[in-house]
Amino acid sequence: RQAGGFARSADRKTARLGDLLRFHPGHQVHEAELANDDGLAADSSLACFRNLALLPVGTASLSSPLPANLRGSDSWNASSLKQGDDHMKTPVTPIALGLLFAAATLAAPTAAHADTWVRWQNASQPNHNIFFLGVSGGPICTPTRGCGYNAGTQMITWAWGQGDQDWQPVYPETGPVQNQFGDRGVGDPWYLAVAGDSGSNGANLVINPPGYSSETWVVQDAAVQGAPYTGCYIFWNKSSGKVMAVQGGVPSNGAHVIQYDLCTPTNGKCGNPSNAWHPDQFWCPVPTNQ
Repeated sequence: RQAGGFARSADRKTARLGDLLRFHPGHQVHEAELANDDGLAADSSLACFRNLALLPVGTASLSSPLPANLRGSDSWNASSLKQGDDHMKTPVTPIALGLLFAAATLAAPTAAHADTWVRWQNASQPNHNIFFLGVSGGPICTPTRGCGYNAGTQMITWAWGQGDQDWQPVYPETGPVQNQFGDRGVGDPWYLAVAGDSGSNGANLVINPPGYSSETWVVQDAAVQGAPYTGCYIFWNKSSGKVMAVQGGVPSNGAHVIQYDLCTPTNGKCGNPSNAWHPDQFWCPVPTNQ
């Protein structure tokens, strides 16, 4: 009984320490702070973290209107993803804890690139200003629940900012586009989605928990379309057949991110300018570990 109680206590303090490590950069961890709302007392098993310097934070079957060369498989199995922070809920020995948290604060599911996280920089740079894909208001953080979002929060562009701009580095790829944060209570990551699973031009993009039909994206190299944005990508929504873009075509702090038809020099689908590529529809990965 004593050993079992110690494992449960250490496990819960492990999760608490994970929150402190991830969401309070520059803070020194003390044993007393490892107590949570359930009154867990700190003990010597976690004493090795007293002077630890914290790491900074830096990746359903659908009917598809996409072009045939983008469709691939029309099914995606959400259960195949490795979601969330199960490593925070697994009992480990005190000796292994130091290595665990050095990696776990920046851990991500298996990805096509070795980058810890990426930020998606918009290819449009008005007045040479640079903006990134993020979640309006950033992550909501509390000492006891960690950081996360309210479902349906608007996606925006913003200058380099908080961890809401960190995304799982999977590209090119077909599947969900996973943010670093999500459910505030459980810690499971949430995904880029279209508000109301809409198929309309101008529909807002939002952050949502798993389970929405608009959460599957084809992240395609711009070169495949012949667009002159080397190293950048197009985000095709597999449900709507539209691409991720910036409302009004000009990114700025707080500009809404939406979906729209891809604008090309020949398809005549867009104006201002007409018959041209629109750079706001292209997104360029910037690894956060650079």
